[in-house]
Amino acid sequence: MAYLRKGTAFYPSTVTAGILGSGVTGGSGLTTPAGRTVLHKTLLRRHNNATKIETANSIFTDTGLAGSFATVKASTGSYLTFWLYLGMTFTAAGIYGETTMTLRQSSDTTTYAVGDDMLGGTTYWNRLGSGDQIITPMHLSFCSGSDTATTDYVSNISSWSAAETLYWRIYFKVGYGSGNYRFYHEDSTCRVWVEEIAV
Repeated sequence: MAYLRKGTAFYPSTVTAGILGSGVTGGSGLTTPAGRTVLHKTLLRRHNNATKIETANSIFTDTGLAGSFATVKASTGSYLTFWLYLGMTFTAAGIYGETTMTLRQSSDTTTYAVGDDMLGGTTYWNRLGSGDQIITPMHLSFCSGSDTATTDYVSNISSWSAAETLYWRIYFKVGYGSGNYRFYHEDSTCRVWVEEIAV
């Protein structure tokens, strides 16, 4: 067995069991136990911004909140969960606002397509509203798939590679009624982050 030197101590070059120390990087043979997070990355933080984001449109409209990131593992070894937190949202009385997120490969677009939607064309997309005006925080999640079908929720993506760049974007609309859905209330906070989870 080969040994590596660290300071005055020698360690085996191949670890078959036990706990790896800090600062250890693994080669292609390193496996991650299922359920472990291999990536936790903040994708966007909008704080105390004076510009509100709102719409009265009844079709999905681009919020302008979008970005990209690189995966750690291929889709055969992981799935993605996105988290969205808004400190304050607003719906006018009698309307329902709806929010969704898309995931794409190769390029970004501001045009909504149901095949890119991580909610997969559901009847109600994260609906918020009531008969009265609502001002409230909102916390949502979106997934590429599950631990048994990692890309199942995005029909336009069948797989991705390790270190591939993927593109996310948030859309919103008024799903019912007539009035404004203020997705981001001015001077509040918004955060988007992603977790890549090993399967």
